[in-house]
Amino acid sequence: REDLPEVVSISSGLGVRSTMNTNGGIKKAGLAEEDYFKQLAQRGLFGVHFSYDGIYPKNDPRVIGLARYCLTTLHIYAGVRTVVTKDNLAVVENIGELCIANSIFFQAVPAVAKDGVSSASSDNFRPLDTDGWREYIAINRRLSKVRGPFAKFLRMSEGYLKKVASAPNPETAWHCKKLSAHQI
Repeated sequence: REDLPEVVSISSGLGVRSTMNTNGGIKKAGLAEEDYFKQLAQRGLFGVHFSYDGIYPKNDPRVIGLARYCLTTLHIYAGVRTVVTKDNLAVVENIGELCIANSIFFQAVPAVAKDGVSSASSDNFRPLDTDGWREYIAINRRLSKVRGPFAKFLRMSEGYLKKVASAPNPETAWHCKKLSAHQI
């Protein structure tokens, strides 16, 4: 949105904490990403969450550096969220470790099939199968042991993950209707 700095300013003036979710970095005409986020922070932006899935051409590894800039230079909340699929499961742990090493909040969100309809044949969306869920659980365990300010924040309870992993077809089951009840 061209008027995003103004929207943030108005929201901040009303006492609303504005946060932003992106699908990576933002390239604003004539502004570097750092300058754009500086402008937003000066207008009252509370924080930003970047989506970074790690394997697709649209993903820019500079996202982690931009999140670090927002956190350490602009002093606004910054995090990285990765939607975990069959395609990027192998790199999720590395992304998490890099975020934690830079004091950036990291959240690995497992991909699920919408309404029980499998999208496994889609090139854009391949939810985790039973083996993938087991590896996802193992990754969460390993990352929760890594020292860092967010290492144990907002992860799924292991009981929930085991329940999903033991479902007959976890890649097609709709099992997230009360997902927040399982966050610890």
